[in-house]
Amino acid sequence: MNIAMTERYKWLLFFLFILLTYFIPLETRLLWQPDEIRYAEISREMLVSGNWSVPYLLDIRYFEKPVLGYWINCIAQWLFGESHFAVRIVVVTSTLLTGWLIYKAAMVVWRNSALAFNAMTVFFIFFSGISNRYL
Repeated sequence: MNIAMTERYKWLLFFLFILLTYFIPLETRLLWQPDEIRYAEISREMLVSGNWSVPYLLDIRYFEKPVLGYWINCIAQWLFGESHFAVRIVVVTSTLLTGWLIYKAAMVVWRNSALAFNAMTVFFIFFSGISNRYL
């Protein structure tokens, strides 16, 4: 097997891992209490009321977190509807972006694609295990 073929299989296995651990499980379990439910409800209330400046949870002002996270969740719920997928896709997208940034940073520092790939893969494996969301 030549190097190009090995490289292709490496990336194929990586994307299969991402699909199995991050995307497929998005709809398979209920929202975690209390955090996922709280953030989903605050975003839903923003979307329904049209008030994007003041977050509310069950008609009580809720300023525990910066409002930008709720805005991003609102956009996801507006695009995908009220579903577990819409609530969780923002976290998965942020995780994928972080992994890509780790790959790019490793390429800048070491100029070695194998090392950059390994750094990114280690991040995704440990993040999925530590967060214990999907495994």
